[in-house]
Amino acid sequence: MNGQMKTPEQLLSDESFLDWVMGRATPEVQHRWNAWLNASPVNRELYQEALELLQMGQFRSSETPDVNQEWQRLRQRLTFSPAEKTTPRPSAKMSRYSRRHSRTWPLYGVAVLMALIALAVFRVYLIQKQEASRWTVVSTQIGERKQIELPDGTIIHLNARSTLTYPKQWTADTPRQVQLEGEAYFQVVASPAGFHQTFQVQTRDGIITVLGTRFDVWTSEAGTRVVLEEGRVKVQTLDDHSISLQLLPGEKVEFRRDSQQLRVQRTNVRSYLTWWKTELQFDHTPFADIVERLERTYGVDIVVTEPDLMDRTLSGSIENTSLHIILQALSRVLQAPVHYQKDRIVFGKPEARS
Repeated sequence: MNGQMKTPEQLLSDESFLDWVMGRATPEVQHRWNAWLNASPVNRELYQEALELLQMGQFRSSETPDVNQEWQRLRQRLTFSPAEKTTPRPSAKMSRYSRRHSRTWPLYGVAVLMALIALAVFRVYLIQKQEASRWTVVSTQIGERKQIELPDGTIIHLNARSTLTYPKQWTADTPRQVQLEGEAYFQVVASPAGFHQTFQVQTRDGIITVLGTRFDVWTSEAGTRVVLEEGRVKVQTLDDHSISLQLLPGEKVEFRRDSQQLRVQRTNVRSYLTWWKTELQFDHTPFADIVERLERTYGVDIVVTEPDLMDRTLSGSIENTSLHIILQALSRVLQAPVHYQKDRIVFGKPEARS
């Protein structure tokens, strides 16, 4: 990384910068660019301008051209050789044409600048197209779950409203790494033949490194939560003062990118690890946690009109086949009515109509 970068175009020509803003950078590269970003207001302004140019370049194309060939071709078209430059003859008195011509040079400068910006944006677009062809992206909709088998044999259960990104080709020389937004349950294969031993899950808040284990990762705007069923994992935050720890089976850790804390506690993992099965299992699980999970999984708004219900805890299991069955079972257990009111689900006494 060049610490003397002065233009957005210079940033966009740096591949490590592009990896950073697109979420593909290694932890070390992320740390260096985060430090650069926070070093001065000038760097933050350059970063914003580069992002604007990058967003301008995100458009579709029916085919992927060769990056290097197109880059060199455009540079040849836009680069003026010294022989093409016009040197004005000295004159005691400037002609009308010369005065008019001198006023047009600023316009030429603007045109060249715009062409260079377009060139930088086009190059970013070509790089994006090539990078996109290297990754597999799996997403789920509201109420949908998917099972994914990775090239190394690892099984991932992807919860609703989640996205998993991983390389299409895996090698023995690079760690097995996936990126997660949302929630997923992992059954990682330990030391598979022909693959790297290390397996990593990256979220917006940090990196979870594992060696063959079963665990659940949940990530949202509020942060990331990891629950370990068996094996061992290492959790590392992504910030300028990165901290890490090893998690033991039966432990839960919660953390977020802008907080230098890893909150660890013992927990009964069953209530966190059964959402992908045919039954939801609870063990002294607060009703407030169940409400949060249902809202996230099914994209609904749940209102609880009786505050004491939120303090109740539930133990047992509920059939996990549809939202309606879950709501009816919760209503019977809590002995509280449940009904639909406009676009919301209400537990407890109906809200007074205004």
